Amino acid sequence: MHWKVFEIRERCLNFAAAVSDFSLQLKKYHYCEITGQIIRSSISTSTNLAEVHSSQSKKEFIRIANIALREISKTSYSFDLIGKLHNLSSHQLPKLKQESVELYKIVTTTIMNTKENVKKKKQ
Repeated sequence: MHWKVFEIRERCLNFAAAVSDFSLQLKKYHYCEITGQIIRSSISTSTNLAEVHSSQSKKEFIRIANIALREISKTSYSFDLIGKLHNLSSHQLPKLKQESVELYKIVTTTIMNTKENVKKKKQ
């Protein structure tokens, strides 16, 4: 199971790097506010998921994972907004959007499983 932790951390790190690269393309469209937001939210996702693995309790784990989940949602929403604002010919946007959806599902499942494990321990 420990390898999964590093796999998710690596995916999030790669995701944040890819979003940062993608945001450079958007600067030519003068989407500075949006590019700043997707960079912040993707990096925040990555750093929160790195932090979650050093949490002191399951409750703290769930709290930090939920923060990461909100940041993934912000990133995904920003991709939708970018797609609406400008018909980008970039092949990167659909790939980044798909990765954000997959990361969202992974983190959601992790939170749900952790909550379920906490409930089982209480019984």
